[in-house]
Amino acid sequence: MQAYHHQINYQLESGLEITLRMVLSEDKSKIKEGFELLSPESRHTRFFSYMHALSEKQLEYLSNVDQLNHVAWGVSDASIAPEQGIGVGRFIRDEKNPERAEIAFTLLDEYQGKGIGTVLLGLLYALAQSYEVAFFTGSILAQNHHFWKRLRDLGAKPSDSTGGVIDFQLPIHQKEEDFPQNEFTPRWCRMLHEIKCSLFLFGNA
Repeated sequence: MQAYHHQINYQLESGLEITLRMVLSEDKSKIKEGFELLSPESRHTRFFSYMHALSEKQLEYLSNVDQLNHVAWGVSDASIAPEQGIGVGRFIRDEKNPERAEIAFTLLDEYQGKGIGTVLLGLLYALAQSYEVAFFTGSILAQNHHFWKRLRDLGAKPSDSTGGVIDFQLPIHQKEEDFPQNEFTPRWCRMLHEIKCSLFLFGNA
């Protein structure tokens, strides 16, 4: 397993500069504050329910992670409030099949649709490559057309679709030539390379 930086900076094509760093146990209060800033629609998109608050047990689960079987990174707006989280991406390995991991993302409403979710996906993808994860699984609302298209561009396939929720499986490719060939692939591979150059301390991802 490779060593990697615990924090990286990344500039989006729009010029927005973001900072990504590992979620730590002391981030529990930030996760609580971030959840409270989400609109009801965003809470439903992430948790598939209009829950009003996270329980102490949920906060502990979301913040106290081992960064191996439960990997979680937060993102902040480096130009405005570098200490305030604006989103989180994570993957959690299947205990029975550690080559599979479930992914999930949360972003504050005002930062959605800016490409940050794709960068978070790229970061988790790079870590999954290094950690020998073969597939991401997850669930997404069918109405989330943009992100579902992004996942399909990368080779995601639906495994089930009920009640407006799509369950999917996304393969983790190790080689650039294994990705589906479409208009998004060159941009994705370039971004993945940039992330890995910033992320890993040594070795090839």
